Amino acid sequence: FDLFLRTIPFNLYALLTLVMLLVLILFNFDFSKMKKAALAHKLIPTEDKPSGEQKGKVFDLMIPIVVLISLCIAAMLYTGGILEGRSVAEAFASCDSSLSLVLGSFFTLIIVFLLYIPRRIVSFTEFCDSLSDGFKAMVPAILILTFAWTLSGICSEDYLNAGGFVQQLVSAHAMTQAFMPPVFFLIALGLAFATGTSWGTFGILIPIATAVFGAAGEQLLV
Repeated sequence: FDLFLRTIPFNLYALLTLVMLLVLILFNFDFSKMKKAALAHKLIPTEDKPSGEQKGKVFDLMIPIVVLISLCIAAMLYTGGILEGRSVAEAFASCDSSLSLVLGSFFTLIIVFLLYIPRRIVSFTEFCDSLSDGFKAMVPAILILTFAWTLSGICSEDYLNAGGFVQQLVSAHAMTQAFMPPVFFLIALGLAFATGTSWGTFGILIPIATAVFGAAGEQLLV
């Protein structure tokens, strides 16, 4: 967990995305397809624009998002043993993330049901339909992760042992280690593009990087 925290300053893609988001909001700036869509929307006559009744409020969007994140974090602490006396860092490090996401999502659905149905934001039928529609929308992502985790498992120590293989190549040439971070970066670009998932890229490359650097090259490992 300490290693994970130390990698955050190097997560430039996510950090720059947040910066770019603020720039777009503050300067009201659009580009590429977003700019074309905004211009096209302005050119549509007012009478041709959808004018359906808006039942929801801004908090109807914000509350489920905040609740989902909060409950998933709480579930991670719970499955990690926070109630058994472990520290926050220890609980996060040993949590069952998959189970935590399921628990957080399940209880968020219940809260969304209680938030929407009594106020008739959506009907019961629409709520049930949205569950199946949401699952259908997630099927491609689920398949991508399934294939990526399968590939990660094949590369593990029990099968191809990709980490051990790369470690042998690197250990034979002392100078090679200094060039490994940019090499890993370029490989990660290719993997992320090919698999369509950052988690899959993590699952494949982190065990290899750990085997290559280990405790000897801790700063390079970060």
